[in-house]
Amino acid sequence: MINNSTKVFWKYNISIAIVLFGVYLMSVWGLLRYDNSKFAYPIQIILPITILQLLISIIFCISFWRKQSKTRSLWFIILIGLLLFLELLCIPLIAMYGIAKK
Repeated sequence: MINNSTKVFWKYNISIAIVLFGVYLMSVWGLLRYDNSKFAYPIQIILPITILQLLISIIFCISFWRKQSKTRSLWFIILIGLLLFLELLCIPLIAMYGIAKK
């Protein structure tokens, strides 16, 4: 059975995923306004990662809502963590890519 702290924790997880997705959409919008040709490659990397992380977070919350097994939940936690790491790795890559193109 899921206690209230677990529900609150994963509500925050979904909120964080949505906020991250919004931040990346705003940064992509800013980069597209700056110069479309310079930033096309990093945008192609970062958007699928954020969309995938958002989808996995939603699936993870649904699995908690349906009270799935703890092993499956652990794999979702690992996937979300890896995708978050990839997202954080992409931020300096975009900065380096933009500096190299100047």
